[in-house]
Formats: sequence, structure tokens, C-alpha cells
Amino acid sequence: YNRERGLKRLEKHIKKGKLNKTNINNKGYNKYLRIENEIKVSIDYLKYEEDAKWDGLKGYLTNSRLTTKKIIENYNQLWQIEKAFRVTKTDLKVRPIYHRLQKRIEAHICLNFV
Repeated sequence: YNRERGLKRLEKHIKKGKLNKTNINNKGYNKYLRIENEIKVSIDYLKYEEDAKWDGLKGYLTNSRLTTKKIIENYNQLWQIEKAFRVTKTDLKVRPIYHRLQKRIEAHICLNFV
């Protein structure tokens, strides 16, 4: 339903001439747009229809060796981890962290705390 509504909104903007290259990003349903020759904007209906096969499905992609149940449990707790991390970064004024290993993240935060 939401995708159809988004498509109708895109069609309406195209008919009115409101869409051009300067005000298009790849967010939301704009991913169905196709820009031709720097000036012509149209909807990629093939991409729109291919997306339909994923309706109602939610998947997790991981390289973890945890069980399926544990992965889903951890994902459901992700909001708490992100909230705690956001608070920590704000209070300690920690700059963006681009580490992925736990030891490096802990070391980075420790240095900022000190």
C-alpha cells in the first residue's frame, strides 16, 4: 500500500513538472526514478515491480555464528544499545567512531573519557 501511494505521488510530481535532477535524492520512493539525458525524469516500473516480491518480508544478514533466535533477540535490543551509545557520545563529546572491533571501540571511548 505504501509503495503504491509513493508511486502515485511520484507520478503526480512528474505530471506537474516538479521533479528535476536538482531536487531528487535516492530516499524513499525516488529510487524508482530514472534520469535520462540529464533532463528527462521517468519512473522505472520494472524496479517497482521487482520490489513487490519482498513485501511483508524482513531479513537479517550477518556473519555471526549465533543461532537464529539469538540474532533476532539481539536485533530487537539494538535500540537500547544505540540509545546508550548516543548518550555516551553526547556526554563524553566523543567524535565519530569508525571502529568495528570491540577492543578498539572500548579503547577509543576510554581515551575520550580520560
